[in-house]
Amino acid sequence: MKKFTSQLWFLGLILLATNSIFGQGTNARISGKILGSDGPLAGANIMLINTSTGFKTGVAASENGTYDFRELPLGGPYKITVTFIGYQGQQQEGINLNLSDHITLDFKLKEGKELAEVVILANSMKARTDRLGSALAITGKTISVIPTPTRNFEQLAFLSGQSYTPEVGQRNLGGFTLAGGKGGTGGFTVDGANTRRMMFGSTLDGAAFTISQEAIREFEVETNDYSVKNGRNSGGVVKAVTKSGTNVLHGGAWYYAGGGALSQDKSAVGAPLSSVPTQGQYGISLSGPIIKDKLFFFGVFDQYKTSPLTDPRSQLFLDYNNSTFAGGTSEANTFYGYNEADAKAVISAAKAKGYNVGDGVGNLVKDATTTNFFGRLDWNINSKNTFAIRYNYLRYDLTNEGNSGNALSLSTPVLPSNRVWGTNSGNYSFLNLEHRITADLRTTVSNSVLNKLIVQYITSDRANNPKGVTQEPRVYVGIPGANGLTGGTIAFGQLTWVPELMRTNNFQIIDDVTYNADNGVTWTFGTNNQIYFQQERLAHWTAPVVVYNNIADLNNDKPSFYRQLVSNSLNLKELQSWNLAELGVYAEAAFNIGENVKVEAGLRWDLWKQFGGTPTQNTTLLNSGLLWHGNKLDNTAGLNSSVIQPRFNLTWDITGDKTNIFKIGGGLFASPISTQPVTQTYYNDGVTTKRVDYTNNADIMANVGAGNFADPKTWLSARINPTGEKVPNSAANIIMLDPNFKMPTALRFNTSYTRFFGDRFKATITGFYNVGFNDTYWVNANKKITGTNPVDGREVMGVANTALADVIVHTNADWNSSYAALQLDLAAKIGKDGLINFSYTTARGSGATTYHAGGTFDDAEYVGANYYDRYKGSYNNSYQNGVGDKIVLVVASPQIKGFSLGFNFTAAHQRRFNIVATGNPNNATDRDLAYIPTQTQEYQTALANVAQEVRDVINQSQGQISGVYQGVYPWMYQTSASLSKRINVGKYGLTVRADMFNILNMFSYTAGYYQNINSSGDDYSAGRFINLFSWDAANSKYNVDKTQGGYIRGGSPYSIQLGLKLDF
Repeated sequence: MKKFTSQLWFLGLILLATNSIFGQGTNARISGKILGSDGPLAGANIMLINTSTGFKTGVAASENGTYDFRELPLGGPYKITVTFIGYQGQQQEGINLNLSDHITLDFKLKEGKELAEVVILANSMKARTDRLGSALAITGKTISVIPTPTRNFEQLAFLSGQSYTPEVGQRNLGGFTLAGGKGGTGGFTVDGANTRRMMFGSTLDGAAFTISQEAIREFEVETNDYSVKNGRNSGGVVKAVTKSGTNVLHGGAWYYAGGGALSQDKSAVGAPLSSVPTQGQYGISLSGPIIKDKLFFFGVFDQYKTSPLTDPRSQLFLDYNNSTFAGGTSEANTFYGYNEADAKAVISAAKAKGYNVGDGVGNLVKDATTTNFFGRLDWNINSKNTFAIRYNYLRYDLTNEGNSGNALSLSTPVLPSNRVWGTNSGNYSFLNLEHRITADLRTTVSNSVLNKLIVQYITSDRANNPKGVTQEPRVYVGIPGANGLTGGTIAFGQLTWVPELMRTNNFQIIDDVTYNADNGVTWTFGTNNQIYFQQERLAHWTAPVVVYNNIADLNNDKPSFYRQLVSNSLNLKELQSWNLAELGVYAEAAFNIGENVKVEAGLRWDLWKQFGGTPTQNTTLLNSGLLWHGNKLDNTAGLNSSVIQPRFNLTWDITGDKTNIFKIGGGLFASPISTQPVTQTYYNDGVTTKRVDYTNNADIMANVGAGNFADPKTWLSARINPTGEKVPNSAANIIMLDPNFKMPTALRFNTSYTRFFGDRFKATITGFYNVGFNDTYWVNANKKITGTNPVDGREVMGVANTALADVIVHTNADWNSSYAALQLDLAAKIGKDGLINFSYTTARGSGATTYHAGGTFDDAEYVGANYYDRYKGSYNNSYQNGVGDKIVLVVASPQIKGFSLGFNFTAAHQRRFNIVATGNPNNATDRDLAYIPTQTQEYQTALANVAQEVRDVINQSQGQISGVYQGVYPWMYQTSASLSKRINVGKYGLTVRADMFNILNMFSYTAGYYQNINSSGDDYSAGRFINLFSWDAANSKYNVDKTQGGYIRGGSPYSIQLGLKLDF
């Protein structure tokens, strides 16, 4: 360990001692060739100046007359001047650089002494030939026009044809997937530095935005760049570049309001919508010079509030408020079967058994606030060095406003208000806090060498904290069955994730050296390193939960399920510490083959190494005889994996005039994983802690005892064990990493052809093909085959070693996954700065495992005939791999007499579902793939009202077990528009703006919705599985749940957001 730590410090010292320059990861480039009357003019002087900031850099032409400016600051206008003794100088102006632009400017000088005519340039669509294909690039002007619900630039990533389209309500890129990559493994960079959070693979969960949209200059989704500099992503990279100050003082102030009276007041069946949330956003920005042409500043403050925070769709089909039950005509009564009498019956029974519940019934109300400050300083040190430093502060508060006397909430764990926030738990506050400092310095070392260095430090806390002095437990009542509340589960406690804290201190160092050799080859040598210092308290289930199947069982004190994490020696209040190093080095050569073919080829090596502490070793497991892939199971194993990744890009200008461009690229990409499994190993070693699961009434009464269920507050005040509970001498549940765990990788290929029609229109066709290796999933290693199910022939599993309970291993699949896609893109430039983009994508895939951020004990989801290879040959999960069909239309008009119009339409046929059977037909899990019985008259009658998409799966699978993600939901669509008017008064401008979401619903409360499929017995949820069948072991048959599988409505009611912005 000491040797490894010393190696890390040595690497850091080498990087910091390098005579380097910081660069902001813009990929912006100007290059070309200088010719005279007799050929190349070696040594010609080329000077480049940004006239708005004074940025200046210069080089001398190489022996073959070439020059190359890389990693240039975005913006402009730039002026480039070329001089050579005995020749007339030439100058070109008006060059503006956007993210990833590559502008080629060749000069042919004539003999003489005077400066030749100055040429004013206008950028065309051809400036991005290096990034042609399916990449989505959006400039700051377009960002300001396109409607987004929370003015979050990250939401624009969903406009990429290679992204999975979420249902309405997803704010940021948690679990985001690109181009067939696994969810949560995409790359995220701001100004060239990584912003992905390792725990869940997102940027910052829940917040309205991570950086104010007012701070973003440009935004890009890259799925077709196979440079070795793009590391640690499985399908693509989302990149953003922030604004900087100039020589002109600029400022702005804004206020936006939405929801409430600006939203639909009726549900899809005409019922009144109560507690429609309101949104408010305000902020200010200021930028300008501190020293003209030398030192500049930019700063922005932005705050976004929502109250009460409930997904609008939860109000669509659930009509409660915080103090009284809304029964009678509400849709809750119609679709859920609840009424006020049921609510009072639950309250009465709970009080009779000693549970401290109040008389109120309803959803717990949440208020959410996102607060952000971003500041930046830019310093033009001299003609060779520029320096920038940035600071980003982000705080997200989610407070649950349910009062302490109201511990009973009639809801379900599948409603959006619970699912979106991940809180089918109780009354607590949720905090996300982040400080990020990024510095970069860019210097031209010599005519042929450019070096850039990025250093970043991030500290972040993600905390679930008790609300007030004591945690307030929540009671949830599940969806009633066919006989009303008698079929609904009732759970007490349910503070699954309180208290928790995930604290990360992240250091990142990126250093790239670019060398332009005289033979025309451009070499890049670089390193990209991140060190994570983790402190976490992730003790799920430290507060116990007890579940009753129905109200009769509650009255008779017959609980059916009990779970709690108990401690033998580990203080569950303390933070556990562990660390992770992600180290990468790479080299790449870029060269031309002839005049029109450009090639980039390189090699990258990445290492993931865990260090700084291990879980307590479980000797019972080590000596148990259990094997996985032929090896003994050791729960102290940590991450230690490296991958070599060759890659290439080839761009062919077929006709030599940038009109017909062919591109092909490919290579191996290693992707990061969610690190929650690592943290879980510390809290689930089966030695210092034990997770107690009792799944029947007899075990609960024998081991926990009747009378220990009084007042969930008593459990929580004890923190570890309920009053009077005996710490059970039960078999241990263990979570561990596979000792031979390998980082997942993907072999990716991409080819595209682009045809330009002038400077204002282009058409592109792109093909993708990926093969995935070492996909990750959970498996229970303490299983063995004990027989077969008598009806469907699937394996029936039993416990291999009774001294242990579940032994959950985070491991690699021993089969490969695949992904193939075809995408058509049409783009047109309208006026000075308007655009129309259209894309159609069709994609298919198979064999991908399901992504679990922390679903550790969902070790056997969607099991068919075989337990261990359950995903082999499966349909790819659209939630994580983006497969399916997608249409995107984006319109951003140029400003005409002060008016600007933005519009986007997205239609997606991507989401897939499983038909599953409850009742544990394989004795391994309660979510097995359903066996589809031959359609006798009994089954035909029971399934008469299922959706056609469900019936398609039934017809395809009669007499066999259905496939993983075999079903496809109907098309879903979203339509949004914005209209703004700018009024100029002297140097000030006032912009009035309206954003409209679900436009069709504005005309009729029944319009604007799409078809979904009922997947959990209520009239909203459309999840990944449909519990259509249940296994009746006593009678060896499958029964049908008639409440599942029918059509329901999807989408959200309309909402309008109005805004004012003053700028100068």
